[in-house]
Amino acid sequence: MLSDTFPKRVEREEQLETWLKQDISMISTDYMVIARQVTTDFGGVIDLLCQDSTGDIVVAELNRGKTPREVTAQALDYASWVTDLSHQRITEIANDYLAENKSLETAFQVNFGDELPETLNEGHSILIVAESMDSGRERIVKYLPAQCIRINSLTIQHFSGQDGKELLAHLTKNFAPHPESVAASECGSKGS
Repeated sequence: MLSDTFPKRVEREEQLETWLKQDISMISTDYMVIARQVTTDFGGVIDLLCQDSTGDIVVAELNRGKTPREVTAQALDYASWVTDLSHQRITEIANDYLAENKSLETAFQVNFGDELPETLNEGHSILIVAESMDSGRERIVKYLPAQCIRINSLTIQHFSGQDGKELLAHLTKNFAPHPESVAASECGSKGS
């Protein structure tokens, strides 16, 4: 019963990561997780690496509590690494992660009901998930889509019931448009 639930802070970032890894559809039915805790060539660690139904990569940066604007800079750094990932490298990363020896091709077909596109990562986006955001992050996340950088923000809240059941709800979204919906003259020929 919802009236028996009460807000509760996410105790550990790994807890949030585990919930979203298990069911990324809480955020979007257009995403599938292809890796967790991916170390970039720059030494950073991406919380969740996802792929959308077009084959584009989504960098998901997760934070418990209030997210300062520095997290946005961190996510942008990760995106700078993702932008150059080849089809082969994405496939290797995904195949190393996916359970039960399921290949990226199989997982893509199961999740999206379509064949894996021949070209992957034509574009990429950033998703920042946190319990709240400071005004600096909010300004940046509103500004970057106008510069054709696909960055999305999702504020979540964790609830716990007296019966021990837990609920994760998203409260606010700021989702940037896909580059195909933005005129080519606004973002150049490719977008971001």
